[in-house]
Amino acid sequence: MAAAGDVKPDVKPGSEFVTIKVKSADGATLTFKVKAKTMFTKVATAYADKKGHTLESLVFMFDGERLAYEGSTVSDLGLKDGDIVDVTVPQVGGSF
Repeated sequence: MAAAGDVKPDVKPGSEFVTIKVKSADGATLTFKVKAKTMFTKVATAYADKKGHTLESLVFMFDGERLAYEGSTVSDLGLKDGDIVDVTVPQVGGSF
């Protein structure tokens, strides 16, 4: 029988999961459950693939600011469980 002090925690440090919602301008939301140490590029690529866009054609924003996510993990960006990231497809060109 193990002593009370020998019990291992269920979750390894650094492997906590966070749920992030990615919301488009039309209100459609995709939910991702990832580890906090997951590179945000993985989330962005999954969203782009699911929606049929190229990664380069999307802009991800959090708290009104564009995310510079290249090389950053979810936790590096300050994203926490339940946060919502907005995504837009910028309009290029146009005329009257």
